[in-house]
Amino acid sequence: MENILLETVEKVTSFIAEIEEGVMNSSDLSKITSRQMSYIDTLKKNSSISLSKLAEILEISKPTASVAVNKLISNGYVMKDTSAEDRRRVILKLTEKGLEITKKHDRAHHIICDEIKDRLSEEETNQLIRLISKVLIKT
Repeated sequence: MENILLETVEKVTSFIAEIEEGVMNSSDLSKITSRQMSYIDTLKKNSSISLSKLAEILEISKPTASVAVNKLISNGYVMKDTSAEDRRRVILKLTEKGLEITKKHDRAHHIICDEIKDRLSEEETNQLIRLISKVLIKT
């Protein structure tokens, strides 16, 4: 059973990677690691947050977040700005280039969802959602 599960996980990972790579290779996404994409996605969902807040959300150290954010800044995906409420506070924002990347990444996810819906019935899709949600619950 464990071998079948391992094989299934590998196939699912390859399925998702193949679709994402298809979308990514046609854009700057091919230059971004999955970890960098998680930073960008987090900034999209939590606009105008501090580096400390980003590190907290991603459950990483502030120095680790700082190194990654600086690389994203140098690649033009993220920018630092001053908070309108507190001029001493620095916030992170996605640039236009960063926002474009999130649109392309979202497109890849929509393609994956469409592929799943095409292959499964509505009942099977709902069952898959329940099972994956159960696996993803942090204990």
